[in-house]
Amino acid sequence: MITWEAISKAVEPMKTVNIKGKEYATVPERVKAFRTICPGGSIVTEIVSLTDSMVVMKSTVADEDGKVLSTGMAFERPDSSYINKTSYIENCETSAVGRALGWLAIGVDASMCSAEELVNAIMNQQDKPQTKTQPQEPPQKTNAQIVVEWCNAHRMSKEAFGNWRNVALANDIIPDKRVNELTPEELQNLIHFVEANNAG
Repeated sequence: MITWEAISKAVEPMKTVNIKGKEYATVPERVKAFRTICPGGSIVTEIVSLTDSMVVMKSTVADEDGKVLSTGMAFERPDSSYINKTSYIENCETSAVGRALGWLAIGVDASMCSAEELVNAIMNQQDKPQTKTQPQEPPQKTNAQIVVEWCNAHRMSKEAFGNWRNVALANDIIPDKRVNELTPEELQNLIHFVEANNAG
């Protein structure tokens, strides 16, 4: 049986990523915490709806006895970002898992959404026109600062990240630019690529 004490203990060492001044847990960190709490539990995903223009996925989290603890839903479109052109189903699955674990209070101190979901939301809003009445946003972090925080949260050296950046470049995941010259979407594609290849 999962207890609040067990959840509190498992999430205490959880690494987070700072985005716009708030800490967000990534989905891999949430999964690690769940495995600590419930080693014999399961996380099952299923496609609820799939077309050429969208996918809806559901994630079900259960304990060792098969008792459902929580579920999570997510929606993605292949045209919402560059990486979604080829990976919108994978990204949707990640979001569904993160939300299902969020309902178990794993990694939700700041928000139900995961770091991955927040980056997607920011990217989808960045092209909206700004009105004169909107307050000024604080200075944005540089790409290099974001990468350093991500590496620290995932216990990866900057050298290792640089090697994965070269692999991403060779596979046309990102254009041939320095990290600080990447657009927000290109940086997200790079981080998703590194995270996907280090999920195990």
